[in-house]
Amino acid sequence: MSDFASGSTVNIKTEIVRLAESQKEKACLLAHFTKHQDQQAGAFSDLSNFEEDENKLDYLRAFLPVSTSKINTEHVHVFVDNSNLYVEAKYSVGQLERIYDRVKVINEDTKVEEYRQVYYMKHLRIDYGCLLTTILSGRSMGSSPVIVGSRPPSDDTLWNKVKSLGYEVTVYDRNNENKEKRVDMKLGISMVVQTLLKAKGPGVLVLIAGDGDCEPALEEILKAGWKVEIRFWASAISRYLKTPDITRENKELKIVYEPLDKEYQNFTFCVGPDLTRNKSVFRIEREDMNHNWSSEEIMKCYTELQLFCWWYETDDGALELYFKSSAQLERADRWMMKNFPNVKAWKIQ
Repeated sequence: MSDFASGSTVNIKTEIVRLAESQKEKACLLAHFTKHQDQQAGAFSDLSNFEEDENKLDYLRAFLPVSTSKINTEHVHVFVDNSNLYVEAKYSVGQLERIYDRVKVINEDTKVEEYRQVYYMKHLRIDYGCLLTTILSGRSMGSSPVIVGSRPPSDDTLWNKVKSLGYEVTVYDRNNENKEKRVDMKLGISMVVQTLLKAKGPGVLVLIAGDGDCEPALEEILKAGWKVEIRFWASAISRYLKTPDITRENKELKIVYEPLDKEYQNFTFCVGPDLTRNKSVFRIEREDMNHNWSSEEIMKCYTELQLFCWWYETDDGALELYFKSSAQLERADRWMMKNFPNVKAWKIQ
């Protein structure tokens, strides 16, 4: 005979199945009420005292032992060190796209600044909405994503755009030399406050940063039952963040690292002229546009073709879309004819 045979127990089982946020949580709750059948009727009756499902679930969780009540919700909490992310993106995507530029660097031997020709994409930008979509990969969010960085110039619209996407923004003033201040310590504190103190239960922390200064905060989060994912550029990730000492000392604590390099085309793009002069160009003259193009529409073309997005609005108002080869250009031409058949464009091989 079923351990959930009576009317009230059928209802408590139904509520557990409906409310539990993970298979493990559901299994633990069902096992508890199977073992303690005398609690089933009272528990179901008490559930009627709560209007919100969230409160009902919190009530049911109270029946679990402390060790199992911290079941991971799998809800994702995203934290971004933007200064770190954006600066390294210009180098990493430049390398991935094989784009060179002259950049001021410090000579390690002489400690003197000098210009060198390195992989670097000067006009690179990040679409933070697409970044969030890429990181979540269909998973549910547990809180507003947090982004930390230095205060931009007064005419910069970055932070307002980021706020409109739902990010919680923390900014720092630049120093007297107009250089970025380190923000890793604040990022670590923000992680602890947001995840451990405000969250309803352990979830998944996704840290988009490359410096190793956050290890103490990560240790505390891991010990509290959180899963931790690190996402950053492969050439710039700190060893201390990728494989921190705490995970070697305690094998039960695990951090998953995935390089952003694999998915950079989903959330980075370039807006600027092709100074290499070796790209195939899809050019739409101002008088032939018949459409006010948004960056989202342009990026959609590239993402659907699984290509890196690079365009430029010329001084005479024309729109140029850049591609690595004539084959990519032909694919873009077919996409444009299908989605915008009335737009006239010139193909420049």
